[in-house]
Amino acid sequence: MKKKTVVLGASDNPERYSYLAVNKLTAHEHPVIAIGKKEGHINSIPIVTEHPQL
Repeated sequence: MKKKTVVLGASDNPERYSYLAVNKLTAHEHPVIAIGKKEGHINSIPIVTEHPQL
């Protein structure tokens, strides 16, 4: 089982490093949880604003 990677400050803006990080991690099949100020999606990964169940 792979460990989950949490990206804090996630953004659906393609110019942000958090967006690039989520894309790179998912491209290498790492499980990702994206947490940000605004809800949205980075490809198929939802950006949540609440504390997720880890």
